[in-house]
Amino acid sequence: VTGVQTCALPILDVQFNQYVFCEMDQAKLSALKQRVKQRFPSANVEYANGDCDDPSFHLGEKIPKGALTLCFVDPYRLDIQFNTLRSLARNRSMDFLCLLASRMDAGRNPHNYTKEESTKFDRLLGSCDWRDHWEKSKVGLAREPNLGDFICREFSSKMESLGYLPTELHEMRPIKTDGGVLIYHLALFAKHQKAKHFWEQASKYSTPQRDLF
Repeated sequence: VTGVQTCALPILDVQFNQYVFCEMDQAKLSALKQRVKQRFPSANVEYANGDCDDPSFHLGEKIPKGALTLCFVDPYRLDIQFNTLRSLARNRSMDFLCLLASRMDAGRNPHNYTKEESTKFDRLLGSCDWRDHWEKSKVGLAREPNLGDFICREFSSKMESLGYLPTELHEMRPIKTDGGVLIYHLALFAKHQKAKHFWEQASKYSTPQRDLF
């Protein structure tokens, strides 16, 4: 089992056979290496310094063939690129755990991101037809729906097109500030119902999110 992570904070509480950490920023990658060395010296870790969204980077080549893989995608904003996930998932047994900056990013910038010149969500969803869906979602409503929630649903629909099981908004784990304000959605995309069962149990019985420090 291989854990592929595209962020600078490793999750090593439950050991995988191998980890692949991808980070573009060299300073953050160095800090990550030091942290792993200090806290998890026995972990089997490979580091990839590069942009996972760069087609020439070939992050998938670092993932062992035939491995059952969980890919944790943890960007600061809604900067996930659907084409990258599609490439990683091709011919692999890979589930995705995605942190979607729904309310933090999309919910706070609806007017900027829905402009014709904005291509942020085109990259996130791998197409531009979301604009038509957005307009249709507003029909008959007294007030405009939250763009962040809408994007979560659209992203889930795109993952379904890759063969992943449907993931409704209420199945995503809400991440809130200390004051109770919803800022992110944590979503699992899996192809087997057993994985969704484990996710439901973890979401139901786990303690709330840990403090930042």
